[in-house]
Amino acid sequence: MFDRKMMDFLYWHAVSKMRTGDFAGSAVLFRLLRAVNPQRSDVGLGYAYSLLRQGALEEASTVVAELRRRPMRPDEMALLGRLHRRCEFEATHRTRMS
Repeated sequence: MFDRKMMDFLYWHAVSKMRTGDFAGSAVLFRLLRAVNPQRSDVGLGYAYSLLRQGALEEASTVVAELRRRPMRPDEMALLGRLHRRCEFEATHRTRMS
């Protein structure tokens, strides 16, 4: 459906949205990219982060759990570990606040 050039363009557009705080916009693009190429870990990480920043903790946790089952580069694993800890922290915080 998309060639590599289009995938890269959309990925960097999603990253730009994320960097400017448009987490809803970045999540839309990352979700589209995941549908086209679900094997890209960088896309999954961006999607999980965007979801987490929007407060969609359950969705973010699901994406993180899925990513934890696949092999990744060390730098991606480090980021995934931070996202996993953040999801756990947010879940604990929400439980305490209830």
